[in-house]
Amino acid sequence: RIKDTFDRLQFSIDDDMVYTLADAYIQNLPEYNHLFPGAIEVLDKLKEQYSLHIITNGFREVQRFKMINAGLTSYFNTVTDSESVGVKKPNPLIFQKALTDANCDPANSVMIGDSHEADILGALQVGMHAIHFAAAGETPHKDCVMIDNLPQLLGIL
Repeated sequence: RIKDTFDRLQFSIDDDMVYTLADAYIQNLPEYNHLFPGAIEVLDKLKEQYSLHIITNGFREVQRFKMINAGLTSYFNTVTDSESVGVKKPNPLIFQKALTDANCDPANSVMIGDSHEADILGALQVGMHAIHFAAAGETPHKDCVMIDNLPQLLGIL
């Protein structure tokens, strides 16, 4: 992705620098943990009634450190990452692996995600329900319920 960005900017960069930048990005990423307003309060409420799990396209160790640094590890029973599964969302295999690990039936599961393509369409294709957290103002669609702030989940679930 870094190489693609520099190419689009028509900036010449050698492979060694791309790898240096990529390594620095991965090392520093876990240090920056932005939680949306109401995230902890919503997780506290949801944890009382639901088993919570994560499906991520992120690297296993990066996600683990991000969750620790943000104080989120106690909320989630499983974390399924693309690095471990070998495919990224929206590939159905990562969703199926997550459902198996969580011992969940897709018809009784809800994916809450911020990417229409990766999260919403990926979940729907394996029979899960979906809620699109479109805080960045994504284009409206009718594939599922859309929300723009996390506390709205409490009125839906």
